[in-house]
Amino acid sequence: MYRFILSALVLFSFQLKAFDFSEADRLYAQRDRTQRDAIQKARALYEKALDSSLLRDKLYALDHLGHLAFFEGDLLTSAKDKTTRERIFNQCYGYTRKVLPGAVGETPEFYHWTAACLALWGEAANPLVVMGRLGELKDTLLKGLRQFPNFDHGAFQRVAGAIYFKSNFRTFVWLYDPAKAMQSLNESIKQGPDYYLSHRIKAELLLATDRKKEALQFLEQTKSEMKAKAASRSIPKEILPETKILYAHIVSLLEHEVIVDPIAVN
Repeated sequence: MYRFILSALVLFSFQLKAFDFSEADRLYAQRDRTQRDAIQKARALYEKALDSSLLRDKLYALDHLGHLAFFEGDLLTSAKDKTTRERIFNQCYGYTRKVLPGAVGETPEFYHWTAACLALWGEAANPLVVMGRLGELKDTLLKGLRQFPNFDHGAFQRVAGAIYFKSNFRTFVWLYDPAKAMQSLNESIKQGPDYYLSHRIKAELLLATDRKKEALQFLEQTKSEMKAKAASRSIPKEILPETKILYAHIVSLLEHEVIVDPIAVN
């Protein structure tokens, strides 16, 4: 009887149909400041995949939904538009509820996007509301760092660096630690030298801690490096849309010491 049940379960698992991501991935590849419609359509398809019976489909969908949220909410939306940013990152946090560890086991995607979207949501949400989420943010981040330190080219270190630095000016004040931020960002750059969000945050940290000369040298070095990689076409294709906007951020920081409104960056 036991063998019969086991055989039936194995057969059932093979019969589960994987989600067809071809159209979602095609639209995802078109993400750009001028292609908001493609972003919306890709999001809708990935949202459907979150209800897949296959864990690998859920995680694939969550990872792409998280990247879309970052692209639209952080890179394309003005920091002044807190309403839109709060909505996008609250929605992103909601996606992570589809892969809770108690239901599907421990996964880096769950911890990474929970921490990242909570932190970005916290930059835009009401401070009194954000205070109640501080414990969840801290626990999620630390668990992710401990269990998956090498995930996605230093992704957890990148999130940690942003939180330890930017918390000084926002509600997560008890997490403010510039030294930890720099350590985390340097490790993230080491693991993912092509992922220039870490470079941008490091430059912002140097400027904010009165290390202007070092910041400008780092920005000039980063700009030259990005130009060389673009010329040799060595930037990974999957992050090229983000890299183009981050290059504009690097140039803006170098020239103005601040990032201009994302909508105005060409």
